[in-house]
Amino acid sequence: MRLGSSNGAAAASASRSANARREMCGGTPVGLKLGMCAKLSSAPATGEAPRRDEAPIRELFGPGPSNVDPRVTRALAQPLVGHLDPYFLQLMDETMDALRRVYRTSNHHTIPMSATGSGGLEAIMLNLLEPGDEAVVGVIGYFGQRLAEMASRAGATVRVLEAPLGDVIAPERIAAELKKKPAKLVALVHAETSTGAVWWKTRSLGPPDSPQY
Repeated sequence: MRLGSSNGAAAASASRSANARREMCGGTPVGLKLGMCAKLSSAPATGEAPRRDEAPIRELFGPGPSNVDPRVTRALAQPLVGHLDPYFLQLMDETMDALRRVYRTSNHHTIPMSATGSGGLEAIMLNLLEPGDEAVVGVIGYFGQRLAEMASRAGATVRVLEAPLGDVIAPERIAAELKKKPAKLVALVHAETSTGAVWWKTRSLGPPDSPQY
């Protein structure tokens, strides 16, 4: 697969991001405790060892993991069935039908995918981009850089816009880039957890059918 020459910008950006991550980590201090328990503040001693077969109840308010409906955990405790079992096939048909209604599509091959967040990102990029497409990717941290790399592997000509770690890219820069040359895809990481930067002004670009696009 032949990629556009501008993909060199994505590779150069990857190198800069890797160097920045090394700087943030600052090397390995002498005597660093690597056990997971050492990373947490000490809990009050109860005199009893925690039960390994029963997790504590927590209220999870972060972007993930998050609390799930008890019906989901009960379903996870059900006996396993094979992927060709009539019960499984019926359940999959019902799930696919529900997903088609959610995404307003008639595509039969609308299926749930079990994957990491990166697997989800790759599914998005490879479904939206084809070799030769133009893509503008905003890189404000590690996950934006991952998007740029995925777009490059999809064969797109990637134009990378960057900001210093902890900052976001002004919407005007994105609009100016699209004015110079339109793109099939503009990809941004809304909450860049590697730096803590959060986009909050992207709506000023307007809807996809606006002149900026």
